[in-house]
Amino acid sequence: MKRVIFVLVFISILFPFYLFSQTKITGTRGKVIEVLDGNTIRIDKGITVDLHGIDDNSNGKKYLEQQVLGKTVTLIADTKDPIQTYRSSQAKVKAYVKLLGQIGSVNGRMLSSRMSNFVIGSMKDSLISYKKLAVSLERPKLSKTELLVKIKSASFRICTDSGTGTGFFISDDGLALTNNHVITGSENASIFLFGEDGEINTYEGKQVSQIIVTYPGHFVDFTVFRVALRSGEKTNYLPLVSQHANDGEEVAKIGCPLGENAHYATGILSNYKYDNDGCYLIHTIPTNPGDSGGPVVNFKGEVVGINQSIRINQQLSSPGQGMAYAVDVVQIAEWLKTKGIVYGK
Repeated sequence: MKRVIFVLVFISILFPFYLFSQTKITGTRGKVIEVLDGNTIRIDKGITVDLHGIDDNSNGKKYLEQQVLGKTVTLIADTKDPIQTYRSSQAKVKAYVKLLGQIGSVNGRMLSSRMSNFVIGSMKDSLISYKKLAVSLERPKLSKTELLVKIKSASFRICTDSGTGTGFFISDDGLALTNNHVITGSENASIFLFGEDGEINTYEGKQVSQIIVTYPGHFVDFTVFRVALRSGEKTNYLPLVSQHANDGEEVAKIGCPLGENAHYATGILSNYKYDNDGCYLIHTIPTNPGDSGGPVVNFKGEVVGINQSIRINQQLSSPGQGMAYAVDVVQIAEWLKTKGIVYGK
């Protein structure tokens, strides 16, 4: 009887500590063992984490699976959230997720790369930070000279067995775009960056390390590929627009027409057209052999299209019209997100 009483007393002493013992969300660290959906992960402590400010979509899920799954993260609670602690390993919490060794949160990276959309939820103090981020995504309009410097530093000449073309980087790790008829993956290809004066050093070429996808459409063709870089090397890159530019908007292109390097010209975006291949745009900038695969950009330095071949231009327009065509990059951006391919960083 005494033993029973002792056990009951012991339990009565420990139970309040068990009941009320709580762990702070901020500072909790663990390895991500599962991605449940586009804004929810589970760490090895058994805790389910909803990411503050992030909506649930397939792009976000693929991003988390590629960038966060299997890595160590630290949780940070929003300071205005009424729930700052959890009681058990089976708890579900809301938090910002920070990868070990990285500046900023995964939440912010998903928003800034447009892999996810913003939702307020229970976050309060970080609204100000996100508003600043949203404003920073609205890029200022550049002068013609500023625009030339920007797009020249992120573009390059492509030399293959069958001819030359142009391409450009869409992330700092060598991810790039061109036309499918410039690089199909079946030929040898060398990449030559433009120098400050627009000239290239033909002795310092880079190679294609990976063909990610080729789309051999008739009027809409593109290749996504990766350029081999030196260890630690980063490249300048051009962001892709998230929505179509307006008809009548001023645009510019850079390319390697008729043997020239970094040839820069401006014009007007006329309108968009659709066919069985997808979407392409019409602009007024003269296009010649060698321009294929080069970027057509707005005056914020955002790519709106990929210049099409002169053959396609001749097929689509009669001589003397002064019209040129480019692949719409909005559809390419949507494809990249669907496949979980991270660009723009």
